[in-house]
Amino acid sequence: MDNNQNNFNQNNGQNDGWSYDNGQFYTPVPPIDSNAMQAKQTAATAQTLGIVGLIVSLVCCALIGIILGIIAISKASTAKNMLGYEPSEAKTGRVCGIIAIVLGALSMVSSIIIYVVYMALIMEMIESMMVCLPFFL
Repeated sequence: MDNNQNNFNQNNGQNDGWSYDNGQFYTPVPPIDSNAMQAKQTAATAQTLGIVGLIVSLVCCALIGIILGIIAISKASTAKNMLGYEPSEAKTGRVCGIIAIVLGALSMVSSIIIYVVYMALIMEMIESMMVCLPFFL
């Protein structure tokens, strides 16, 4: 006990990875890397946004799904740059974001095509009614 206390005091209050308290040695907990924690949270956010964007693109609003997909891809690349590697959450967010963008774009294009075809059919019906209308007056 005395020898360890002397070791601690000789290093100006710094120890060599071991702590001595109440007669027992213990290894200190390593400090939490706040940058890594923030990157993990960013990756989890990317995953959540990617999945929500995918569902929204499929179910209701293509434009909102596209926007969420873009944000998910951005967050995933931020997490990858912060950590130096791509965690699985970031990869999931990136892939779901890409799929959300593609499905949202396809949904928007198909909606425009359906709208144009529908309006053409209505205009044709109106024209055919206009042709028949003078006979009823």
